[in-house]
Amino acid sequence: MLKLIPLTCLALLGVSTVATAQPTATQPSVPTLNSRLTGDLAPTHDPVIIRQGDVYHVFGTGHGQRLIETRTSPDLVRWTAGPPVFTALPDWAKQAIPGSDGMWAPDISFVDGRYRLYYSVSTFGSNRSAIGLATSPTLDPKSPDFKWRDEGMVVMSTKDDDYNAIDPNFIIDREGRHWLSLGSFWTGLKLFELDPKSGKPKDAKAKPISIARRAAPAGGPAPVEAPFIVDHGGYYWLMASYDYCCKGVNSTYYTVIGRS
Repeated sequence: MLKLIPLTCLALLGVSTVATAQPTATQPSVPTLNSRLTGDLAPTHDPVIIRQGDVYHVFGTGHGQRLIETRTSPDLVRWTAGPPVFTALPDWAKQAIPGSDGMWAPDISFVDGRYRLYYSVSTFGSNRSAIGLATSPTLDPKSPDFKWRDEGMVVMSTKDDDYNAIDPNFIIDREGRHWLSLGSFWTGLKLFELDPKSGKPKDAKAKPISIARRAAPAGGPAPVEAPFIVDHGGYYWLMASYDYCCKGVNSTYYTVIGRS
């Protein structure tokens, strides 16, 4: 199990010498990338990004008739909203998760000639949830080959499980094995090994591997969710979110990181 620490701590350790340098009359402040963003920026929740050719594609949480929002940019600065990936929940999702009206926290990868888009279907506060998969040979809506194909359910959790099947993230390890991390609240973040050909669990009966959790304080949960794993510099880095989102000014969300 990883010990996760706040990203702000790493930032302080990494830029302590830079923090003392203040802009002067001869050294004007440099605009940040965020300050230069233009176009269709909001609302963009739970975004994930990938580049195809010279175009960056962002996918995010959608609701109502816009399920999985899309945005594109040629330069990471100018953004244009595109059509949603879905305009209605697939039939399997309606049956599996009654009452859901959205797709949450997508994750995008390119595997064996097709883009794989994992997404969550759930209702707020419940662990009756599912991860679905859609694929397309291209992300360019102008291409004659462009078409999202729903591949159905990947993983499902119910009230009898100790995890919540939302917030998927895909990674291929150094040995070529495929994995899907996921999780929110309950007993923390989990990892499923996938069949490389189908993008679904290699063993449908196998229990997930627990990779991170928090000790629950007396009288309440210890929220941890939204895992994202990156292979960099000889380590696998796990980023996750702690505490509470979606409470307006009372939100306490922050990001933590650990490595293996």
